[in-house]
Amino acid sequence: MNSSVVLNKKFESLPDYLKSEVNDFIDFLKQKTEKKNNQRAISNDISSFAGILSNKEADELSKIIKNGCEKIDNNEW
Repeated sequence: MNSSVVLNKKFESLPDYLKSEVNDFIDFLKQKTEKKNNQRAISNDISSFAGILSNKEADELSKIIKNGCEKIDNNEW
């Protein structure tokens, strides 16, 4: 028997108040799946930038960031 048919029969045998809970849980699982798919898409987008800088360029950029961002001005606060 098709799994959809089995699930539908089980669902239909539930009282109405539990059907509502099952529906809420299914919505929760769908949102969770969508979040994972979005995270995969983002990580795939980021990985497309891998290797666009040479090692020399990456080192230079790291130095610029370190020199520009790691300084603390104690008088600023």
